[in-house]
Amino acid sequence: MLPFREPGICEEIAEGFHRAGGDWSAAIDLVVAATPNLEVHLDTEAVRPVMAGRRIIAIEAEDIVAGARYRLEAPLFADRTGDGVIAAAAGCTFRHGEEARSERDEARAPEQPTRHTMGTSILHHSTRMAEPQPFTPPPFAVRFTAEHFTKRRQNLIHGTWWIEYGGLRDTIVEAEEIRDELLRVISGAFDWAKNHDPEHRAANTHYKLAAVFIVGGKRESRRFLGDYILTQNDVEGGRIFRDAVAYGGWPIDIHPPQCIRGKDIPPAIFTHLKAPYTIPIDARMRATSTTSSSRAATSASPTWRWAAPARCKRSECWGRPSGRPHACAATAAAARAGCTPMRSAICNGCCTDGTGGCPAFPTTTPPTFAAGRA
Repeated sequence: MLPFREPGICEEIAEGFHRAGGDWSAAIDLVVAATPNLEVHLDTEAVRPVMAGRRIIAIEAEDIVAGARYRLEAPLFADRTGDGVIAAAAGCTFRHGEEARSERDEARAPEQPTRHTMGTSILHHSTRMAEPQPFTPPPFAVRFTAEHFTKRRQNLIHGTWWIEYGGLRDTIVEAEEIRDELLRVISGAFDWAKNHDPEHRAANTHYKLAAVFIVGGKRESRRFLGDYILTQNDVEGGRIFRDAVAYGGWPIDIHPPQCIRGKDIPPAIFTHLKAPYTIPIDARMRATSTTSSSRAATSASPTWRWAAPARCKRSECWGRPSGRPHACAATAAAARAGCTPMRSAICNGCCTDGTGGCPAFPTTTPPTFAAGRA
């Protein structure tokens, strides 16, 4: 059984986290500063694609603080909007919700397809003070009782990933309503920890609520379909793809759509890995939760790390006769090393023969995941 691992850029940021004195924002700044040819536009949202036929030739974006508008032109775009806003506007085919078990022969899929998804989480933090800190919940707080926590035992004085909601709602259209309900849930969870939890309330006397984040972490949205759709069986079987551009070290990790309201349901169902698995280039051109994968395989996707397929553009690696691009040797080597665009080699034009193979790219063996990096 493999330890869970978040490879690639996650490890780079985690290393910077310690160098930056425990500040995640500063850790990300360190990685950004070390990346050549990277231009950052903070507080800027991609608004719409500019199309030439079926190809995106530019993105229109807007600075939501200053109001400045941009037209960003490039030969290749990766949709990192979370909901796949640009890809959807460009007409890309997508799925939303669960496939039926029979569709891809996935044991974790339901018998019938649904619109259900995994939920959204918002975290909160508390601070220990010198004096006892009373807490009176606001009137909108959810009232939790012991029956809510038969499968979820944890001191909720600090935030946790399973304070989650929205799996039975539309995570795109109803995102604001989901966020508002999560604020009610967090207020109730903190009230439970401070005033009612028989196991922890005595230890929580001196804590006060310090911060509640206002932007939710959405686990699932649209999934855009490419030439290949990664499945639960690929992940659990440790499948190695010839055109791999990344490795996955996270298991099938399905959160029930009932979320925190599922009183008698565990907060997640894990399927441990027998071996690391790879992600083919066409499945990874869409990012994380919007990737070309089944819903079951998507549950493993938040920690997939992309190994710079965009760099193959320099040698026109996208012209494969089948329409499906493939990885060059440099990109594959980067994936094997757990690298990201920040650390991977530039394509040397080794795979421009149009055959879909790479003479310098032998059958790969996935890396061994060290227990110390779990």
